[in-house]
Amino acid sequence: MMQKKLGNDKLFRFECEVKDDRLRIGLTEIDKYSPYYYENFYELKDLKTQDRLFKGCKDLDDICARLKKAFAKDYTVLREKDNFQTIDVVYEIDFFEEQFNLVFSLERKTMTNKDDKY
Repeated sequence: MMQKKLGNDKLFRFECEVKDDRLRIGLTEIDKYSPYYYENFYELKDLKTQDRLFKGCKDLDDICARLKKAFAKDYTVLREKDNFQTIDVVYEIDFFEEQFNLVFSLERKTMTNKDDKY
């Protein structure tokens, strides 16, 4: 359930974890050799400033768990930008009859070894 298609031929695995007091959100292409992966890091204070939806979350672990759960929903989509230099993870979340659009822009990075992406 942690996978989404982008276009007709790309399938990505969603990754979300707390690392060094920052939230890491990443995408890795599945079933195809690619020297690229996509990621970005977010601090709790920045997320709470970015959108008031995060103000109700306890900590980064809470946010990560909620993002993982919402990623599996059909309303969460991937969008490429700038010829795959960036991929946006776009969430459309309804909360108390209000719609929130959250966008996490993940930057393309090059791995030196496909088995060692960090």
